[in-house]
Amino acid sequence: MSTSLPGVRTSDLLDTVRVTRLRVTLVATESGALPAFPGSMIRGLLGWGLKDVLCSRESAARCEQCHLADACRYPALFEPALHPAGLVPGVADPSPPFVIAFPESFPRAVEACDTLTFTVTLFGRSAQYASDYIAAFFAAATRGYRLGDRGGPFGVGRVSVAFPDNRWQEVSPSDRLTLDDISLPLSQLAGPETTSHPGRLTVEFVTPIRLKTDNHVTGSPRFGVLVDRLADRVARILGTWHGIEWLEHRREFCRDAHAVRAISSTARRMHVTRHSNRQRTSMDLPGVQGAVTYEGPVSAYLPILRLGEFLHVGKNTSAGFGRIRVSA
Repeated sequence: MSTSLPGVRTSDLLDTVRVTRLRVTLVATESGALPAFPGSMIRGLLGWGLKDVLCSRESAARCEQCHLADACRYPALFEPALHPAGLVPGVADPSPPFVIAFPESFPRAVEACDTLTFTVTLFGRSAQYASDYIAAFFAAATRGYRLGDRGGPFGVGRVSVAFPDNRWQEVSPSDRLTLDDISLPLSQLAGPETTSHPGRLTVEFVTPIRLKTDNHVTGSPRFGVLVDRLADRVARILGTWHGIEWLEHRREFCRDAHAVRAISSTARRMHVTRHSNRQRTSMDLPGVQGAVTYEGPVSAYLPILRLGEFLHVGKNTSAGFGRIRVSA
């Protein structure tokens, strides 16, 4: 990436990347069943809700066909790759400004009044539109969207935002939330940047991770590939949502990562099926879930792996894929 943006060095990444956390509780109003992987469903509800709140041309089936798209917040806040003007010059294929994290275990069968609570993490300057994201969930509930193909309608129990002092406060779409009030650097949330076992760490893939090489999803993720994809993601999020360029040559940064080897693995291939309303088809999304212990020159990569715990890594991260947990 070559831009005219101000730069940041690797040692300052955790202090530079800023996030805003929303906690959303949905309440079922009828019995039904949740999908095994609810991230795609939650992302779909958010997308429909944002379109209801922000889109001024319901007749335009696709953003690409709408002459107002370059001035519309919907593609910018949900699918920035569809933004016709490009959000930031020099930043190709910009990353969506959010990820979804849902509970690792939850009851699939739900009855009326059962709840599902999850978090939506917003990146950088997208937090100035936190009220749009909050309003989107209320709009999706009001319009009668359902909790997946076999789920029923729902209401919004509450939405809370985390303040920099780690205090959660309930908010509504009408509340005015400023960037300074609700955004904090990841250094306040991330674990230690050093390892108690030099030369060894374990990465748990909490949700299926989708790393592609040669257009195929990899099996047990190689450390070099993991770091390379994460470095690319960090650079895109910095450029698109922080207006900052990472002053690191990616190939040079990742060079030693390719010398790290996996010494144990419980990783297994998973398949998630989701329905794309935009593409009007069901999609099979293979990924890998489990844990891998790596050995080699890993210490230098711990800070960027800590970023990955909040930013996720790989394909389909905005739907909750690629969530990792690092034990060092």
